[in-house]
Amino acid sequence: MLRRFIETLIIETYIAKDKESEIKKTDGDFYALRRMIEVACNDKDLNLSRDTKHILRKLKTIGDRSAHNRRFVAKRSYFDELFENLHLDMQTLIQDFVHEAGFK
Repeated sequence: MLRRFIETLIIETYIAKDKESEIKKTDGDFYALRRMIEVACNDKDLNLSRDTKHILRKLKTIGDRSAHNRRFVAKRSYFDELFENLHLDMQTLIQDFVHEAGFK
């Protein structure tokens, strides 16, 4: 669920900034999350914090396993191993994207 939420945050941020073409393929479909994260982390105009970039990459790893491996089910303990404080990391990530998208 976090994986999908992050994907939506990125898409909505790029739409709000009128830059969605940067995260779309030539056929109009959005890139896969891996490519969207790469674009967002390297986008100088987006101005994401170093912490947010690090959090994105960690969440992507565990989210991919859940999304692409039908036998893998992410458990709370996996998040606890990756994150010292998941709630604080998610707050950091969300606030960064909300700020960049201009949402109030």
